[in-house]
Amino acid sequence: MSLVEGIVAFLTEQFAWSRKATTIAVCASMFAIGCLYTCSQAAFPIKGVWFDAANGVSFPAFCDAMEFLTDRIMIPVCALGCCIFVGWVWKPQSAIAEIEQSGVRFSLAKVYAVIIRYIAPLAILTILVMSFATGMTLS
Repeated sequence: MSLVEGIVAFLTEQFAWSRKATTIAVCASMFAIGCLYTCSQAAFPIKGVWFDAANGVSFPAFCDAMEFLTDRIMIPVCALGCCIFVGWVWKPQSAIAEIEQSGVRFSLAKVYAVIIRYIAPLAILTILVMSFATGMTLS
């Protein structure tokens, strides 16, 4: 249930949907996607759609399309979002204060601030762009 809590909380607060109906809908959607994923690895030739600059449009097995989606889009975009949030919205000083709350000094605080604001987002953007340009991922 903890996997659906964030989605259910967002949907119920944003759209004023009932919690029970939203939970059932989210769980049913996840179950359906899981069934498609599992069946595409087993007996059924379920296909997904994918595009990258190196290979154009392709129709890989659904499980491969899901892997492409997570490896090439979701993981880098979420990591970039975390860097932008911590680096520019919440600010590195707030993160450093949270780290030092236990009384231990964070000796690489200045380096961390530069990495989280500039280096990590640039590296993540490079990975995101190159995964589409070359058709390859790091995994």
